[in-house]
Amino acid sequence: MAAPHPHRATRLATACRGWTECSVSRCEKIEKWAVCKRLAPQVQAIAARPKAVTLETIKWAWLLHQTGYYLKKQGRYGEAEPLYVQSFHIREQQMGADHPDVATSLNNLALLYRAQGRYGEAEPLYMRSFYIYEQQLGGDHPDVAQSLNNLASVVTPKFRTGS
Repeated sequence: MAAPHPHRATRLATACRGWTECSVSRCEKIEKWAVCKRLAPQVQAIAARPKAVTLETIKWAWLLHQTGYYLKKQGRYGEAEPLYVQSFHIREQQMGADHPDVATSLNNLALLYRAQGRYGEAEPLYMRSFYIYEQQLGGDHPDVAQSLNNLASVVTPKFRTGS
């Protein structure tokens, strides 16, 4: 693994500490958004140069995912998407294609696509997420029900319009 540039390493360490502080609520609580707002540009700067720093770790995937979540909640979809995609690829590579965290990445990327009206792109991600959750967590798990509900949210409009 290539050693990160000292400034990037400092930025990454700061971002990791800051996001860890936010992790209790996963930036879902508005009162955490000030910290998220401060940290997001640091993560984005590092993520924008994947060749400069080789970070293929679960923690980096989590950090990308949390930053993507925050940006999506802010309506900054174009900025959130590459972070979600990077997080998904790292999780799939490091954890295996059928890990529940991979399903979470797929589900949240699909939520992002759905928010943009990109239903055709969201549907297969929701479908795969549903199958992973069902296989790994069992049919009675709340994540299975939620993913099925999300899948229905993109399939139902197609039936209504006849497409």
